[in-house]
Amino acid sequence: MENNERMLNDNEIKNLASACKTDYFTASLLMARGIKDPEEAKLFLYGTIKDLTSPYAYKGMSEAVEKITAEIMGQNPIGALQYSISEGYPPLRDMMKEMCRSRYGVMGEDDDLIIVSGAQQGIDLVCKCLCNEGDTIIVENPSFVGALNTLRSYNANLVGVAMDQDGINIEKLEEALKANSNTKLMYLIPNFQNPSGITMSYEKRKA
Repeated sequence: MENNERMLNDNEIKNLASACKTDYFTASLLMARGIKDPEEAKLFLYGTIKDLTSPYAYKGMSEAVEKITAEIMGQNPIGALQYSISEGYPPLRDMMKEMCRSRYGVMGEDDDLIIVSGAQQGIDLVCKCLCNEGDTIIVENPSFVGALNTLRSYNANLVGVAMDQDGINIEKLEEALKANSNTKLMYLIPNFQNPSGITMSYEKRKA
């Protein structure tokens, strides 16, 4: 029975991945969140769906947010409005570590993880770990000024690549990579890019 259930889940994940033109791992994460309908999954992944009559086009997000907010403010209002420790909210970290162990077979007892409080904290940690002074980081032009300031604080060489209406210009990106052999990272915002608001197309995500 258990093997049959696993096979069914495996097939469901593959079907969802195929319908949404995404990979198996991403589809499995969607399934774990309870997102099984391809239209809802596309809305979650790409921020848009073609059929505006779909029930997922205007899903009752306000009611869900209202319910969750009421629960949080009723249980721990002071904690909810305060910054947590820089490593992340401890109960959530424990839950994530257990999920990594049980579902994906990673995270040993001596391993740890960090849940960042925002994009800039994550970018700062990545730069600390991976970048040396003078390394090239390719960014979209324009890009999120907060991220650019963080990258500059490590004396990185920022190279901007122009945007098209469906995301970064692939030809100019290839030119930038060839011209900068010491490129260490690329910083891209695929969904609702800041400040342009552009969402990267599926074709460019694959490229």
